[in-house]
Amino acid sequence: MQLDNFRKLTGYGCAGLKPAKLWRQDKGQNACVTAFLHAITKGEASPIPFIELMEISRVSIALSEAVTNASKKSVEKRKAA
Repeated sequence: MQLDNFRKLTGYGCAGLKPAKLWRQDKGQNACVTAFLHAITKGEASPIPFIELMEISRVSIALSEAVTNASKKSVEKRKAA
């Protein structure tokens, strides 16, 4: 399956699945904000569990550090050459 900028969905090797085109993007931000505000006003649990927020933060930081370190190593190799 291929999702192109949240506007076109194409399935490869999926029998009976026709390509779908959307007139506008829907990345879910409005629904996310609505769910968050509902949880706050009703005193309910967060729509995104805290453990998931921590996990995505950990992965984001690790990826950022990996890219930074890879860039530094690339620059060091160029200087040495």
